[in-house]
This record gives sequence, structure tokens and C-alpha cells, in this order.
Amino acid sequence: MPQFLTVTLVKITEALLLQKDYFRGHAIWKPLEVELHRRRNNMNNQDLAKVVHALGSTGNATAFFFEDLEETIIDSPIPIENEHLTKMLNGYSLVDQGTPVFYSHCAEVLIHRGLDNLTSFELANICRDFRRATNTPQGAAGFYKAAEKHLSNELH
Repeated sequence: MPQFLTVTLVKITEALLLQKDYFRGHAIWKPLEVELHRRRNNMNNQDLAKVVHALGSTGNATAFFFEDLEETIIDSPIPIENEHLTKMLNGYSLVDQGTPVFYSHCAEVLIHRGLDNLTSFELANICRDFRRATNTPQGAAGFYKAAEKHLSNELH
């Protein structure tokens, strides 16, 4: 796998997601995870989101992988766009990975940027993802309350 470009590895990961039932537990996941882990700090936000979402959706990555990527996401010097952050949040919640710090970070970033940048559908999906994860802080670090207030104001 080291001979492949990072973009190619991301595309392979996405293709495996499309056939996740066929490739469940397949031997390809371990070397793919190792190589993606090695390159995690060199991926752009979009590729990182695709990888996290695909591995979360398929459930074929280890807890160690998600723990290390969590640090990469939180410590990213380049702000992660809402669309990519919500995709990562979804991937983490699907496999119930991530620490309370990760979920608090996601909630704080989304609230700080303003919920008016998100559609009602996106807000509902984010709330669903926070609810799905067992390590989400109480009240999803204020996200539920902010979302409720935003939706209430939007409806009036």
C-alpha cells in the first residue's frame, strides 16, 4: 500500500464502503488502516472526513485508529469545514468511538461558527449523531440547547 498515492487510498476506502457487506472483516482493512494512520497528518480535511466516515460506517478500524485520528482532528491547524466535521462526527458515532473531548470539540466548533450555517436537516443529523455516541457529554456540550433555540427562532 505504500506505493499508492494518498488520494488513491482514500478512493479505495470509499469504494470499500460501497461494498461494505462484501468486504466486512476482509484482510484488506488492516494494511489500509495502517497506511492511512501513517498518512493521517498529511491528508486534507475532505480526505480525512471521507476516511473517518468510511471506516466508521464499515466498522473495520480499530479503536487505536480512531483515538489517534481524534488528536489529528482536534489539533488541526487548518479549521475543519462544517460539512467535513459533521461527516467525521457521523463516522465516529456510527462505531461509538471518540472521547467526550472530541464530542465537546465538535459541538463547540459548530456552535461558535453559528448554527445558521446549517440546515434543519443537518442539525437533526448532528443531534442524532451526538445521541448515538455514548461518550457524548451531557447535553452534547450545549449543542442541543443551542439547536433548539436556533430552530425555535427560525420557526417564528
